[in-house]
Amino acid sequence: MTTATDQSFPPPWFNIAKYRAAKGFSALEWYEQLTRRQSLLMHYTLGAKVGDAYEDQIWRLHTARAAASMRSDPLERVPVSGLAAPESQPIYDVCVSDLMKQADRDRQARKYDLCDRSKPQRWRVIRNPQATFDQHSDLAQERVTLDYYDIRKPPRAVIQVDLGATDTALRAAFNQWLAQARGASTEGNGVTPESPADLAQVANSLSNSQKPAYDRWAKYQILPYLDLAIWAMEVNVDVTWPMYADALCDGHYRTHDDIRKTTHKKWAVPLMQDLSKLKAAVGYEQ
Repeated sequence: MTTATDQSFPPPWFNIAKYRAAKGFSALEWYEQLTRRQSLLMHYTLGAKVGDAYEDQIWRLHTARAAASMRSDPLERVPVSGLAAPESQPIYDVCVSDLMKQADRDRQARKYDLCDRSKPQRWRVIRNPQATFDQHSDLAQERVTLDYYDIRKPPRAVIQVDLGATDTALRAAFNQWLAQARGASTEGNGVTPESPADLAQVANSLSNSQKPAYDRWAKYQILPYLDLAIWAMEVNVDVTWPMYADALCDGHYRTHDDIRKTTHKKWAVPLMQDLSKLKAAVGYEQ
C-alpha cells in the first residue's frame, strides 16, 4: 500500500470520545455497529497489487459515500432487518419452505460453480418417485445442510431429534454431536492476518468458534480501530501500529503490540470474518 503524504492521522473526522458510549452496548447494538463495518469491508479484493485493482477503486468510491454518515455519528443506531425472523434464533424448526429455498440456492450455486453437481442432483432424485436407495446410495447418505453460499452466513446443520428420549440423554447426545460438528467445520481455517488491510480478506472467509464477548470490545476499542483501518484502506495510506496506538489513546495508553495482537488479531479479525455467533446471541436475548 502506498503512503499518501497529504493525509494526516488521525483524520479530522475522528474523535475517540464519540465511541465511549459503546461500553454499555447490548448484543443487538454491537451487532448493528459491526454489521455496518463488515458491509463496508466486503468486496475489497486485496489483489496482487493492493490498491491498483479496478474493483478496489470502485470500492473506495462506494466506501467514501457509505462511510460519511457513520463517521459523523459512529454509534448511530441503524436497525438490521431480519433479526425478528425465526432464523435469527440459534435453533428453530426446519420447514418445507426451507428445503424448497435450499433447492433453489443449490441450482443457482451450481450455475456459478459454487458447489458440485451432487447438490442440485439430490433434489431431482427426491422428486423422482422411481428413484431407489440402491441407485443413488452416495447421494442418499449425504448430510443435509442449509447452505446459503454467503460468506457472511455460515451453513446451518439439519439434525433429527428423538423426542422419545429423556432430556438428559438429548443434552448429552447433542453435546457430543456439537463437538464433532464444530471440529469438522473449523478444519483448515485459522486465518491470522497481520495488517489492518487484511480485515477485508477475512470478511470474505470462514469463521472460528469463539463465543461472543462483547463486554470486552469497548475496552479494546474495536469500533474506533475498525473505522480508522477502513479509512486507511479507502484513502490508500499506510498507518503504523504506533500511530494506531496514539490515535486510540483515551486516558489510558495501550502499546502498539497490544493493538496489533489484541484489538486487531484477537477481536477485529474474527468479528469481520463472522458475526453469526453474535447474531445468535441477539436472537437468544430477544
